[in-house]
Amino acid sequence: MPFPTPEGEAPHVLLQVKDEILEVLNQLRQTYQQLHQGTEIPADRIKALLQRGEALAEKIASLKGMEEAGREFLLHIQNIGRAIQDLKNFDALKKAELITGVKF
Repeated sequence: MPFPTPEGEAPHVLLQVKDEILEVLNQLRQTYQQLHQGTEIPADRIKALLQRGEALAEKIASLKGMEEAGREFLLHIQNIGRAIQDLKNFDALKKAELITGVKF
């Protein structure tokens, strides 16, 4: 069964968007896992990934009949961004507690 396409959109455009979605989500997942393991990730790298996800959400929403999907993807990207920020804040808090807990 062929992949359903919005009216007037070529299937290759949707396949390209699908590939971009998978790439962005995989990179965000890897970033989250690295942060969870304590790896330092530059803030600008995280920001660039989130901006790329937001631009992709706009691209999805611009496709005819895909407005709602674009909005949902944007919400998903924003939730991932909050989770990453929470993890970074938690890691910073743990490091601060280690520093203040040191007794001489």
